[in-house]
Amino acid sequence: MFQKMKLNMQLNFSFGIILIILLITSLVAYQGLSKTYDGFVDYRGLAKDTNLAGRVQANMLTMRLSVLSFLNTRKKSSIEQFDQRQEKMDVFLQQAKVEIKDPKRAQLVTEVTSEVAIYIKGFSDVVDLFADRNSIVSAKLDPAGLAMRKATTDIITSAYKDTDPDAAYYASRVQEHLLLGRLYVTKFLVTNAEADSSRALNELTNKMAAELDELDRQIENPTRRMLLNKVKENHQQYVDAFNKVIKIIKARNELINNTLNKVGPSVANKIEQVKLSVKKDQDTLGPKVQNDANNAEGLVAIISIGALIFGISIAIFMAKIIRQPIGGEPSEIAEITNKIAAGDLSQNLEIKDNDSGIYRSVAEMSQRLRDLICSMMETSGTLITSANNSAEIAEKNNNIVLEQKQMTDMVVVAIEEMSNSIQEVVRHAADSAGKSEVGLKEADKGKIAVEATVASVNDLAENLADSMVIITDLEKQSNEIGSVIEVIQSISEQTNLLALNAAIEAARAGDQGRGFAVVADEVRTLAQRTQDSTAEIHKMINNLQDGTAKTVAAMQQSTLKANDTVEQSKATDTALSAIDKIINEISSMNMQVAAAVEEQSSVAAEITNNMSAIKDKLDETAHATQQARSASIEVNDMASQLNLMAGKFTV
Repeated sequence: MFQKMKLNMQLNFSFGIILIILLITSLVAYQGLSKTYDGFVDYRGLAKDTNLAGRVQANMLTMRLSVLSFLNTRKKSSIEQFDQRQEKMDVFLQQAKVEIKDPKRAQLVTEVTSEVAIYIKGFSDVVDLFADRNSIVSAKLDPAGLAMRKATTDIITSAYKDTDPDAAYYASRVQEHLLLGRLYVTKFLVTNAEADSSRALNELTNKMAAELDELDRQIENPTRRMLLNKVKENHQQYVDAFNKVIKIIKARNELINNTLNKVGPSVANKIEQVKLSVKKDQDTLGPKVQNDANNAEGLVAIISIGALIFGISIAIFMAKIIRQPIGGEPSEIAEITNKIAAGDLSQNLEIKDNDSGIYRSVAEMSQRLRDLICSMMETSGTLITSANNSAEIAEKNNNIVLEQKQMTDMVVVAIEEMSNSIQEVVRHAADSAGKSEVGLKEADKGKIAVEATVASVNDLAENLADSMVIITDLEKQSNEIGSVIEVIQSISEQTNLLALNAAIEAARAGDQGRGFAVVADEVRTLAQRTQDSTAEIHKMINNLQDGTAKTVAAMQQSTLKANDTVEQSKATDTALSAIDKIINEISSMNMQVAAAVEEQSSVAAEITNNMSAIKDKLDETAHATQQARSASIEVNDMASQLNLMAGKFTV
C-alpha cells in the first residue's frame, strides 16, 4: 500500500504519524503537570489556613496575658491592650470563617467565635466587679474601719485618764478584735481565701460584738458612751460593706475560674485542633503531590522513549519505502546524471541483480551512451583535430560550471543548517525567557511568604516583650509588698516591747495596775499574732518573688529566640532578593541572544543575495559555453555521418 503512494503522500503520512506521537506525549505531560499544579494550589490553601489559625492562637494568648496582667496589676493599660487584641481577633475570626472551608474546621472556628465572645463578656464583667469592689472598699470599708479604730482609741485614752481600768480593758479587747478583723479583711482582699473571710467575720460579728456588749455595760461616762455608739454604728456599716465585698469577690472569682480559666484553654485547644487538622491534610497531600509528580515524570519519560523508538522505526521504514523506487541515494544518482549531462561517459557503473528503479535505468543509459560514443569516435577520426579544440574549451567550461554548482550546493546546505540553528536558538531563548518568568514569580511568592513570616515573628517578639514588662512590674510590686510586710513586722515588734514595758510598770503598781497589766498582756499577745501573720505573709511573698524571677528569665530567653528567628527570616528575604536579581540578569541575557539571532538573520539574507550573484555568474559561464559551441560549427559538414548515428536518440 505504501509503495503505491506518491512521494508527497508518503512524506506527509510519515510526518503526520510523528506529529501524532508528539501530540500524545504533550497531552500526557500536560495532564501530569496540571494535576501537580492543582495539588500545589491545594497545599498553598492549607498553608494559608495554618498561618491564619496561628495568628488567631497568638492573638488569643495575648488576650489571656492581658487578662492575667489586669488581675495582677489592675492597670488600665492592660484593658486597653485587651481591647486592641479583641479588635484584631474579630478580624482574624471573620477571615477564618471566609477562608476555612473544611466542614470540621469551619465548625471549630464557629465554636471558637462563640467562646471568644463569652470570654470577652466574662472579662468585661470581671472589670466591672473589680470596680465595684474598689468602690465599696474606698467609700465604706476603709472609712468605717478607721472611724472605729479612732473611737476605741479615744475610749481607752479617756478611761485611762479617768482611772477606769474596766472600761479601758474591755475597750482594748474590742480594739484587739477590731484590729484582727481588719487584718483578716485586708488579707482576704489579697488572698480571696474563704478561711480569711470566715476569720474576719468571726472576729467582727461574734467576738467583737460580745466585747461591745460587755463594754456597753461597763461604760457610764457620757462622752465614752457617745464614742461607743459611734463604734457600734460604724461596726454595723463595716460588716455590711464587708459582706457585699465577699459577694462581689466570690462572683468575680466564679467568673475567673468557670469562665475565663475554662474558656481560654478551650479556645486554645480548638484552635490547636484546627492547626493539627490542617497539618494532617498537609502531611497527606504533600506526599501525594510528590508521588503524582514522580509518576507523571516517569510516564512522560516512558512515553517519550517509546515515541522516540517508534519515530526512529517509522523513519527507517519510510526511508526504505521511499528509496526502493529510486534504487539508490538521490545524491549519487544526481552526480551520475550531471556527469552524463557533461559528456563524461567514462564511469564504470556495475549493474547488480538487486538494483532497480531510476538508478538501474541511469546505469543502463550510461552504458548504451558509452557504446554509442565509442562507435561514433571510430568514424569521426577526421574530426578529431577540430573537435579536440572545441572539446577542451567545453571541458574547461563544464568543469568550472560543475565546481561552481557544487560550491553553490554546499552554500545552500550551510544556509539551511544555519537557519535550523537560528530556529533552535530562538526556541531555547523563548523557553529560557518563560522559565525565567516562572522563576521570578516563584521567587516573588517566596519573598511574600518570608515577609509574612517576619511580620508574624515580629508580632510574637512584641508580645513577649509586653509580657516581660508585665512580669517585671509584678516582681517590683512583690518587692514593695515585702517592704510593707517588713514595716508591719517592725511595728508589731515595737508594740510587743511597749506591751512588755507596760506590764512591768503595771506589776510595779501592784493591785492598782492589775487591770492595766491584763490589757498589756492582751496587746502583747495581739502583737505576737500580728508578727506571726506577717512572717507567714513574708514567706508567701518570697515564694512569689522567686517564681516571678524564674518567669522573667524564661521570657527573656523566649525573646532572644524570637529575635534570632526574625534575623534568620530577614536573611532568607535577602537571599530571595538576590535570586530575583539573578533572574532579571538571565532575562537580560535572553534579550542579548535575541539580538544575536537578528544579526544571524541579517547574515543569512546577505548570503542569499550572494547566491543570486553566483547564479548570475553561472549564467555568464553558460553563455561562454554557448560561444564555444559556435566554434564547432566549422565541423558541421563533416558531422553528417555523426548526426545519422545520433538520430537513434529521442530528444
